[in-house]
Amino acid sequence: MFARKRRKKWPIVLAAVLAALVLLGVGIWLFARELSLVLQVNGDKSVVQEYGGAYVEVGARAVLRIPLFDDLIIDTPITVEHAVDPNTVGHYPVSYHAKFLWMEADVGRSVFIT
Repeated sequence: MFARKRRKKWPIVLAAVLAALVLLGVGIWLFARELSLVLQVNGDKSVVQEYGGAYVEVGARAVLRIPLFDDLIIDTPITVEHAVDPNTVGHYPVSYHAKFLWMEADVGRSVFIT
């Protein structure tokens, strides 16, 4: 009988592995593009406080928006900047900033002392 020539299977396996890696990379890239960091202020975005009272900063929280999944509250440092003086009538902006991985988010609050 005739001897059968064996084919090498490694080129097919290598091509399949490379195709799977490319598809995985494209999937991760598309998924990562849709991730977003959102800051949500605790309480109201606009606060009216009476003159002379103590101003209590209630802060904000960082939320990671993940496509096809629920939002994830993450523990990342949030920078708060304000100069609220409860003994001086006026409008005071409060700003929040956070950074997580490659994403950054900002949000603000208005404090009115009356």
